[in-house]
Amino acid sequence: MFTQLCHFLRRFPLRRPSSPRRPEQKPQKNSHRGQALVIFAFAMVGLVAAVGLAVDTASLYVRYGQLKRAVDAAAITAANEFKTGQSLDKMYDAAEEVLRMHEIDMTLIDLEVYICDAYTQDLVEPYEGDADGVRDLYLLTVKPRFYHRCPNTESGLVAPRKLVWVEATQIAPLYFLTIMGFTDVPLRTHTITEAAPVDLVIVIDISESMGEHTPGFSPGNFDANSCNPTNTCEPLRQAKEAATILVDKLHQGYDRVAVVTFDVNATTHPIPNSQGIPTSLSDDMDQVKSALLNIQLHNDAPFFKLWPKWRNPGLENPSGPKNYYAFNPVNPEDRDGDGRDADPMFPPCIDVDGTVNNHPMCCNLTPDRWDSDPKFSGFNFAGSGFPCDSDLLLDAYDWDGDGVFTMADHNASVAFLGGSVSDDALYNLSILSTCSGCGMREASSILNQHGRAGAVWIVVFLSDGGVNLSDRAPIIPAQYTNGFCFGPPLNHTLGTYPVPMTSPALFSHSWNAMCRGDSSAPRICINDDVDTCPPGTIWEDPSTLLYGQVSYNAYHYALDVTDRMALTTSTTNEPLGNDIGIFTIGLGDVIREVDGVVIETYGEDLLRYMAAVGIDGDRTTDPCAGIPAKQTCGQYYYAPSAGELFAIFEDIANRIYTRISQ
Repeated sequence: MFTQLCHFLRRFPLRRPSSPRRPEQKPQKNSHRGQALVIFAFAMVGLVAAVGLAVDTASLYVRYGQLKRAVDAAAITAANEFKTGQSLDKMYDAAEEVLRMHEIDMTLIDLEVYICDAYTQDLVEPYEGDADGVRDLYLLTVKPRFYHRCPNTESGLVAPRKLVWVEATQIAPLYFLTIMGFTDVPLRTHTITEAAPVDLVIVIDISESMGEHTPGFSPGNFDANSCNPTNTCEPLRQAKEAATILVDKLHQGYDRVAVVTFDVNATTHPIPNSQGIPTSLSDDMDQVKSALLNIQLHNDAPFFKLWPKWRNPGLENPSGPKNYYAFNPVNPEDRDGDGRDADPMFPPCIDVDGTVNNHPMCCNLTPDRWDSDPKFSGFNFAGSGFPCDSDLLLDAYDWDGDGVFTMADHNASVAFLGGSVSDDALYNLSILSTCSGCGMREASSILNQHGRAGAVWIVVFLSDGGVNLSDRAPIIPAQYTNGFCFGPPLNHTLGTYPVPMTSPALFSHSWNAMCRGDSSAPRICINDDVDTCPPGTIWEDPSTLLYGQVSYNAYHYALDVTDRMALTTSTTNEPLGNDIGIFTIGLGDVIREVDGVVIETYGEDLLRYMAAVGIDGDRTTDPCAGIPAKQTCGQYYYAPSAGELFAIFEDIANRIYTRISQ
């Protein structure tokens, strides 16, 4: 039975009764649709916000770029005002004007302009400045970042800088984001600019021709003491006053100025700085102007008080060649070119103290200082005779014009020299006084020794004539006893005259040309190494040429000094100079004309060369190339008269440039 039951259970398994089925629920379609709408709404808001943010961000970016460019330009303009010594208010006005030019709505702008040391009462104490040469302490509170950029000048060891802080805050409107409650955003930017401090050297020619418009002026016979005490030497007086215009454009306490004059030599005038210490480059503009106005005209030795036959040997032989001179124009007391009054090659046969010289070329010491002995006939070049002077007295000049030498003439020379009769002092008896190379060399020395590394180096050079002198030893080698104005080719070591006896005594092309060169002739180089010569020059080896055989002259010396000073580009192995801006001014007769026709541009050629090198450091890029004479070009200015100098100095002041430091 059990077995059957099992089979039964297999065939008919027991099943549990199923629970009753629940009714199926229909889907809630309306609920799902609402959720989608909410999500879509949020998505749309996000999309609008994203688009609005993108659009407004782009708008802000454009506005910020416009504001930044405007502030940069405003800062440069403010710095330009700074360099000309304008007040903080003027800088603010200039910056505001530039912002307007950039179409900035000034009703939405908060503009701030600061300098390190300002005099302003616009701020409430303690934020006022007093322009005391020290950075303003209130900047530490209002603009600490700028305060720390300003140099700490309290010790006097650090120079001030012309830094300008220009900051602008602009309220920039929003567009799409206004629907989210954002209406505007402040945009702020600043720029620090710097008007580079200027180290300026003013170089002025004070040769006697700078007094040629003085009432009573007589070329070759003028006493500068007649106009110096009353400051009536013209055109020098106007040149000095015009130069003060340039100084007025510079900034007290920041810029520095040196004053150099040149005649037979170059002189740097010590000027007290803001601390009262005499220095080469002074930051006290009042003291600089005082130094300029106190410049005096050089008193050239009078050509027409030389012995008549020295300056015109043809007087004794009217049929002979003309325009020859029988004296050394660099030092009339030095007849043989050795740099001393004593002339061992042409000594007096019997000197004033009774000393007898048996030299075959000794001369008779006559009262008119001219020996007509026939033995000199083979040497004469104009008349028949030979100049003669004592080795012990100063007797090249007949000061009283009586045609007879007396001790009064010697004493007058001593008085003219201020009491000194040293060999070096005798060069002040020269009838020449335009050592342009001396002036440039002195200016270069000042900037190289005392110029600031971060400053703009500028030289303004004014002259009214052609160069006729150069430096002497020890500045140049001692072998060049008269600078680069060579006398006859004497060999002093052997004590002989190394050329045939028929050569004219005392004849020297350089001396006869009054030491003037020829700017149209090839340039001469006397460097020790030919590889260091300028391109296209003729090299003369100074080690193989005797005195008097070298063609190099004062003009070439001035060219070389200019190159060493400011040439920064060359195709040879020349020594290069520094980045120095050179402005030159030719006043009056820097060229020679006959009946309105230009016959010589010697003086102007040098000034144009200086300016060409000084504009970009390259002698080959000359803005004056092809420009007729007596025309302003590049950084060269031509002034027909002193009246034009005022506008010229004003223009030079405006061309001194500004740079951005940040």
